Order: sequence, then C-alpha cells, then structure tokens
Amino acid sequence: MMKKLLIGFSVTFFLFRIAAAQDYDTRIGLRGGFTNGFTIKNFFAHNTAIEGIVTTR
Repeated sequence: MMKKLLIGFSVTFFLFRIAAAQDYDTRIGLRGGFTNGFTIKNFFAHNTAIEGIVTTR
C-alpha cells in the first residue's frame, strides 16, 4: 500500500514539474460553468501579461 502511494505521488510530482516547464507567448482556452466563453492570454515579458475573457451567461 505504501509503495503504491509513494509511486503515485512521485508520478504526480513529475507530471506537474513537466507542466510547469512549458514556455509559451500566447494561449487560448475555454471556460465552463455558469459563465461559458473563451480566454486568451499573451505574455509580453517574463512577468508581464495581458488576458482577455469573452463570456456568455
């Protein structure tokens, strides 16, 4: 039981490290829930970004 738990945490940690290493300038996404819509985010510098959201209700 402990071995499976340790392996599960290790795999999860490894996958999050890969996801955090992604580098991008512009991304488009979908929003769901009470307000559905689209999002777009553009990074101009390492710590400067602008994000737009178009939603419907």
